[in-house]
Amino acid sequence: MLAAAGAAISTGASLVAVYSAYDSRKNLEAQKRKEFGRAFAELQNDFYTTEMDRVQRKLYKLKKRVDNEGRNWDDVCGEWAADDLTLALTPPEKLSKDQKIRLKEVEEIEEARRKWYGFFIRFRSLYDREVISEDDVKQHHFPSKRQMEGFITVVDPLVHACSVVFSGNVEVPRYDDQAKISGFLARTFLDGRHIPTDEKLKERHEKYILLRQQVLAKMKPTAQRNGEKWFRWFRS
Repeated sequence: MLAAAGAAISTGASLVAVYSAYDSRKNLEAQKRKEFGRAFAELQNDFYTTEMDRVQRKLYKLKKRVDNEGRNWDDVCGEWAADDLTLALTPPEKLSKDQKIRLKEVEEIEEARRKWYGFFIRFRSLYDREVISEDDVKQHHFPSKRQMEGFITVVDPLVHACSVVFSGNVEVPRYDDQAKISGFLARTFLDGRHIPTDEKLKERHEKYILLRQQVLAKMKPTAQRNGEKWFRWFRS
């Protein structure tokens, strides 16, 4: 009888443990879905704003104009970064009227790039923390494939140009690296499409390095004549 009672107690304890584990798992799942709902709503609120719409329209319109003119978007991104570096190396009091106009244009492009890039940084952070899953993205169609493709084709060359021409990064970016936003989006959600080939990437990278060298070579004599020590901050 004692053995039977012990067995019953043991069985009861096992059932309690199983139920507790099940209950804990359900609570964890409920908590995760609650966190997902809040994070997903905030992400959408960040994206579907007048400001985000404005910066996207600006860059899409600029790229469309470049395409219509038969120019290369990668080249235009390099020119933008080169102008950004040139203007950064020019003391404000020495800017010409045309340079001041260009500075405003460059600042607007940089603002648009930074805002669009920032959104996908937040999205990847939520994905990495498993707050948002691949199934969530597919189910809710957000971010949509078009939105991801737009980032890769429009914003990523700007990011690359800024990294190399302005900041002096000499390492060729790797699109198989999850740290690379475009690589993460393309390989996780777009079957690897839209990212540049290794050959094109290397060609673009070398072009941006040359642009940086040209800007520094052009600005160095002026800086030396004026005794401007700040120039060495940007030297490669």
